[in-house]
Amino acid sequence: MRGAVIAGALAAGVGIVGIGRHPWYGVAAGLLGVAAALMGFRAWQLQGHRHLGPVQRAQLRRQLAGSTPIDVRIYAPADPEAIAYARALLAVFLEAGWPTRGVYRSAEAAAGVYLGVHPTPAGPPGDATHIRHALEKVGINVVEYISYEQRPHAAVDLLIGQRPG
Repeated sequence: MRGAVIAGALAAGVGIVGIGRHPWYGVAAGLLGVAAALMGFRAWQLQGHRHLGPVQRAQLRRQLAGSTPIDVRIYAPADPEAIAYARALLAVFLEAGWPTRGVYRSAEAAAGVYLGVHPTPAGPPGDATHIRHALEKVGINVVEYISYEQRPHAAVDLLIGQRPG
């Protein structure tokens, strides 16, 4: 994004300086303007994708490896960015030795990351809370909710929604 701003400023500067001078100043200003537009578009594309960097992956893997694995099912809506992010999280859970199942399709299209916990009389299972804390320690904001699907209590759903806008 910074490169696009710099190239745009250079294009404007070259255009202003070139008024009434050599005709190639106008061509250079035009090319710099096109370069600024392309860089701005690419920056806009990249900022729309969530990803796990190598440090985040290693920290999350270490956090998860330090606890008892439970059944985690990862869901994502029919959004390519959400599916890619869900697959990245799935890979980390599998690397940490958790019995995680593949990315399932979800009809829910809410934005953000949600942790579905199956209710117990004592509240959410400690392992589910550990997952939430592990995700939050690496910078992933998680909303915990109660899931009433008929599943074992020692299971959680991780819903990867669309990127918050």
